Amino acid sequence: MLTRQINQDSAVRQTAEQFNQLIADEQLTVLWRICKAMGETIHKAAPAVMFSQVVQSLFAQLLQLQRQEQLEALQDIASGAETRIGLAYRDLSSSLKLAFWYRLAQAHKQGKFPDVSQDQRLSEAAKQLLGKLQHLGFNQKVTFLQTAAEELGSHC
Repeated sequence: MLTRQINQDSAVRQTAEQFNQLIADEQLTVLWRICKAMGETIHKAAPAVMFSQVVQSLFAQLLQLQRQEQLEALQDIASGAETRIGLAYRDLSSSLKLAFWYRLAQAHKQGKFPDVSQDQRLSEAAKQLLGKLQHLGFNQKVTFLQTAAEELGSHC
């Protein structure tokens, strides 16, 4: 469960619990939107790992796929599927997983990666969660993001 690593405060705990209740596609969309919204500030959370060779390798594998396959690979990660990319993601540390999402957001900004949330219609619960996440402070968002990235696909 997402809540196992979060001890900061009730707002972060509540958002983690809400995230855990969403279906995999919505979790992916929420994680993507928050990561994009935070942009360059994520880099400050774990600057040393942002350009790790392990992350670069996984990222390169993802970029070699066709756009639809890229989205499917992320859905596999979110659903816990035991694919080559899904297993490689699962083996990353929480800091490296956060770096992976940072790289994806950067690639999207540069037009090299499609928008994960483009066609996703969100439930009311997911919309409420996004609203709550926008009101969290920087450290709370980083804690949420790191935990969500770490646990993505592991509860399936």
